[in-house]
Amino acid sequence: MLSFRLLGQATVYNAERPLTKFRSQKEAALLIYLAHTGQTVSREFMAEFLWSERSPQQARSNLRTLLSRLRKWAGDALVTTRTTVSLTPESRQDVDSVRLLEALTQVEQVTAPDAAAQLEQALELYQGAFLAGFSLPDAPRFEQWTLTVREQIHRQVVAAYRKLGEYFLSTGDVERGIGLARRWLHVDELDEGAHLLLTQLLIEADRAGEAVAHYDATRE
Repeated sequence: MLSFRLLGQATVYNAERPLTKFRSQKEAALLIYLAHTGQTVSREFMAEFLWSERSPQQARSNLRTLLSRLRKWAGDALVTTRTTVSLTPESRQDVDSVRLLEALTQVEQVTAPDAAAQLEQALELYQGAFLAGFSLPDAPRFEQWTLTVREQIHRQVVAAYRKLGEYFLSTGDVERGIGLARRWLHVDELDEGAHLLLTQLLIEADRAGEAVAHYDATRE
């Protein structure tokens, strides 16, 4: 069964073994797109998606060749028909980006310890930006899709940090909140909300000197 780690450095696993012998980045890109979206797409769409700068005929030929190579090790996980391409439902069950988004949407408000713990656990899935370092310069449509998903996930992660930080501040759980604020800054060191939260929590913890030092550092 396939599994996908798409947050941070992208890795595709087959039966828990990392796949490192892709003939091209586009083989990985096709699997990544199918895994994250969970969609069944037309061959025409995928050919255009990965080879928009080639003629339609050449793009379709490239896709046929790519799918032929992928079938050799993906086996039944990759489902192809004359007109469509998809992954089996089983091969889409372990996709960290999907699990993160699903977990974040399950916690709309943080008003109790259980919700806070659930949201903290969800944020542990975020190990870096979506497809960090993965690039296909000759596939602009894939690049744009990657950027859109990356920004979507980043926004939701930041929103979750904000909700959780406000909860810790309101309940007086300052040490836990300080740790959270520092992790938030690791995700986005320029986020003013994270800097403000950390400063407020340090003050609440009677660590005014650290709060002033942090505030001064942000103004440099």
